Amino acid sequence: MSAQLLDQVTQALTRLRLPRALAVLPTVLAQAERGESTLLDALATLLGEEAAARETRRLKTTLSMSHLPAVKTLEDFDFAFAPSVDRARLQALASLDFIRRKENVVFLGPPGVGKTHLAIALAVAACQAGLQTYFTTLAELVTSLLEAQRRGALGARLPFYCKHALLILDEVGDPAPRPGRAEPAVPARERPVRAGEPHPDVQQGLPGVGRRVRGRGHRQRAPRSPAPSRDRDQHPRRLVPAPRPGGRPGAGDDRAVGPSHGPAARPAAPAPAG
Repeated sequence: MSAQLLDQVTQALTRLRLPRALAVLPTVLAQAERGESTLLDALATLLGEEAAARETRRLKTTLSMSHLPAVKTLEDFDFAFAPSVDRARLQALASLDFIRRKENVVFLGPPGVGKTHLAIALAVAACQAGLQTYFTTLAELVTSLLEAQRRGALGARLPFYCKHALLILDEVGDPAPRPGRAEPAVPARERPVRAGEPHPDVQQGLPGVGRRVRGRGHRQRAPRSPAPSRDRDQHPRRLVPAPRPGGRPGAGDDRAVGPSHGPAARPAAPAPAG
């Protein structure tokens, strides 16, 4: 290839903002000149390298905007530590069909068995699929919404949470404050929940958590009537128990993940905490 033609190709790639194709151009041309690849192969290599680089940048940006505390996948999860975890069910959840069906998922179990890891893994899968995802704790969510309400900006803040295809609420039942974290939005229970006992939040539904949150943030207001049953039917919940180490299922705090659609994503009882 003549120097003039090479310069034209280089300038074209620069104008089209194809930095990866420009970077591999000398290597691809050298292979073509040695007869190691056809012109069509060279073109496919250039376009493939650029497409892969753009996907990498997109995923990096999406992950950074998702507010994830770490990047973890199902492949990283230690199923030997929790042998009673249903691997097939988790892999089915990773297909993200529950988002398209507008369902919620709740991971139940005692602390330290990997609920946050599994929730993050679903978030990473959603980011890879190009879905807007956001990770937060229940305390942070409630604090943010109450602060927005105090400033008279609640109507502007709510759409931020509603726009995400997947909203993950961590530490839903965590009663202990942590350094640098807001006071827990859900008060500690009078006694711990024993393994095998019905989880109180499951018995009354996570809307019950929302009612307790409202009670703390708006004690002077009259209690609201429960949401119509059709709202709950529009956002069915799947409960995925997370076992104790060694395979014993238990009940403790939970991690709620789910799509944030429409009016269900309210500060009192956001649909993702279903």
